[in-house]
Amino acid sequence: GTGSNLGVFRVAHDALRHNPDLLFVEFATNDSGAMPEAIWRSMEGIVRQTWKKNPDTDIVFTYTITEAMKQDYLAGTCNRAASAMEQLADHYGIPSICFGPRVIDAVKDGTLVMSGREYRNGEGKTLFAKDGVHPALAGHRLYLASVVNGFTQMKDMPPADHAAALRTPFVSDNLEAAKMVEIEPSMLVGDWKKLPPSDGKARAFSARMGEMWYTCSPGATLRFTFHGTCCQIYDLLGPDGGQVWITVDGKKSASPVARFDSYCTYHRIATLGVFSGADGVHTVEITVDKDQPSRQPVAFRLKNPTAELAKPKYQGTKFWPAKIMLVGDLVADDLLHLSHVHRGGGKLERPDNTLETFKWCWENGSALECDCRKTKDGVGIMLHDDNLKRTGRGISAALASKSVSKELTWDEIKDVDVGSYLDPKFAHHRIPTIEATFAAMKGHPTYLCFVDEKGAGPKYIAAKAKEAGVLDQVYYTGQNYQKALDWNKTTDGGKTLIWIGTWPRPKHTAEDIARFEAHFEKKMDEMRANRFKGVSAVSLHTYYDPKAAEPFVPRASYLKKIIAEFHANGIPVCSIPFEGGETEEVYFRLHELGCDGFSTDYPSVMFSVIRKLKVRTMR
Repeated sequence: GTGSNLGVFRVAHDALRHNPDLLFVEFATNDSGAMPEAIWRSMEGIVRQTWKKNPDTDIVFTYTITEAMKQDYLAGTCNRAASAMEQLADHYGIPSICFGPRVIDAVKDGTLVMSGREYRNGEGKTLFAKDGVHPALAGHRLYLASVVNGFTQMKDMPPADHAAALRTPFVSDNLEAAKMVEIEPSMLVGDWKKLPPSDGKARAFSARMGEMWYTCSPGATLRFTFHGTCCQIYDLLGPDGGQVWITVDGKKSASPVARFDSYCTYHRIATLGVFSGADGVHTVEITVDKDQPSRQPVAFRLKNPTAELAKPKYQGTKFWPAKIMLVGDLVADDLLHLSHVHRGGGKLERPDNTLETFKWCWENGSALECDCRKTKDGVGIMLHDDNLKRTGRGISAALASKSVSKELTWDEIKDVDVGSYLDPKFAHHRIPTIEATFAAMKGHPTYLCFVDEKGAGPKYIAAKAKEAGVLDQVYYTGQNYQKALDWNKTTDGGKTLIWIGTWPRPKHTAEDIARFEAHFEKKMDEMRANRFKGVSAVSLHTYYDPKAAEPFVPRASYLKKIIAEFHANGIPVCSIPFEGGETEEVYFRLHELGCDGFSTDYPSVMFSVIRKLKVRTMR
C-alpha cells in the first residue's frame, strides 16, 4: 500500500484513465502517521483531479481500521488521518464509510480480537487480522457489512454534477496539479533500454507503473526541464539497485542516492525525491554512479551475510525509472535540438563529414547535417563532393580528380587524409562509412543526424539506419519532396527535413527577392498539394545583410508568413543563413520570425546563440 502523497500522483494513471463512475479512496491506514495539512493537500488533489476530468464521477471515502487504531475507536473517535479526511469530505459533500465502529463493536462484545497476538484457538473468538492490519475472512465480512449499510443509505441520493464544488478549495496549496509524466527517449542520454513485456519486472510492475526504462551503465542520464514546485521519479528499489547523482539547476547532490535499502531482498516500487521548493522553471539531471551502494543495510535479514552479499543477486548499478512525478508541468522540449551544423563542421571550424567532427557536434549539444553517397563498389560513405580535390590530402591530383561514385572503391579512399585541408591538426580525420556514423549514434538518443542524400538512395539509408537501431534519430534531408515521400513510405513514417533554397546567391534587389520568393512558393505549392504529407521539418535558405534596405532574402514578412503556415501544419522550421551566419544577430532575428532552430556554417556562433536562447526560455 501507499499513502495519499503517492496516490495523488497515481490517481490519473491507475484510476481516472479508466473513466470510473464511482471512485473509492482509502488512505486512512497508510496516512496514519501524516500530519492533517499534508493529508488535505494530497486528498484534495485526488478529489479535484477526479472532478476536473469528469464532474459526474462519484467519490466515496473509506476508512479502514488496524490494531494500532483500536484505542482511538474504543474512545469513540476516529484515528487522526480519518478525522482529517472527514473534514475534507464535509467540505466537498463526499459520503464516507468508516469500518472502525462495526469492528470495535465486535471487540467490545468479546467476539473479536484484533490480531494474532491476542488470538487463542478454542476461546470462541474470531480473528480480525493475523497481523492486525490486513483483514482475514471475518474482518472482510465486517467490512462488507459496513459497505452494504453505507450503500443502503446512499442509494436514494440524487445524481450530482460536482463541478460547482470545485469553486472553493479546502486548502490553497492542494496538489491538484500533481501528475505522472511519461519518460520520453529524448530525455535519455547514454545506454538505456525499455523493459520488454516479457521481462520479470515488467510483468510484476507494469500494471501500476506502465512502461519502464532500465540502465546499468555509469554515466547514463535522465534529463528534463519542468515548471513547478515538486519533482520525484517513480522507480524501483532492489537488491541489484545502483545509486544516482541528482543535479537540479546546476547544483549536484552532496552524495549519490541509493536505489537500495534495508528491505531490498526483493524489488519493490519506490519514489526518488528530486526537488521540492520554489515555483519556477527547473532543469534536472539524474546520472547513474559508477559504484554500487553499500549492501550492509540488508545484512541483518540474511543468514550468512558475507556469502550472500557476494552473490550476483546483490551486484549491480541498475536504475529502473518509469514515470516523472510532478507538481507542475514539463517544459515542452523546445525545438532548438533540431539545430544542426552544415556538413557537420561548417566552413572553418572542423573538417566536414568526418566522424570526429560529428562527435564534436553531438558533444556540443547540436545535431548535424551530413552527405551520403556510395563508392564505386557500393560502400555508403559520408562525403559532400564526388571527388577529393577539395578535401583530400596526400594523394595524387589524378586520384583526387576521380569520381568517388563511379571510379573509386572504398579501399582506395578509406585511408585518405580529409582533415588537414583545413588544419594540419586534423590530419587524422578519415572519411566515415554510414555504418560507423550510425554506430556512433547508437545508445545516444539525443544524437540526431540529417542525412542529405547524394545518390545513396532512401531505401539504402533507411536499411542502414534500421540495422543500426537509430532510425528515429535520422532525418532524410534534401530538396526533393518526392524522395522524402519515398523515405516516409519506406520507413513507415520516418522523419524528413526538406530544405528550400535556390542559386545563385542573391543580391538584395527587388528582382532577386522576387526570384527567391517565386522558388519558395513553387516548393510550397508542391507540399500544399499533398497537404504537407511526409514533411517532418523544413530548413529555409536565407541571406541577411543588416545594411540592405531589405535585410532578408526572402523578405522577413514573407518568411514570417510561411513559417506560420508550416507551424499551422505542425511542422517545425529551421533556417540556414548563407549570408550573415558569422554573426549572432541573424539567428536571433530568425528566431523572432518564428524559426524553431537553425542550420549553420559557423558552429560556435550557433552554439552560443542556442545557449543564450535556452537561458531566455528558462527565465
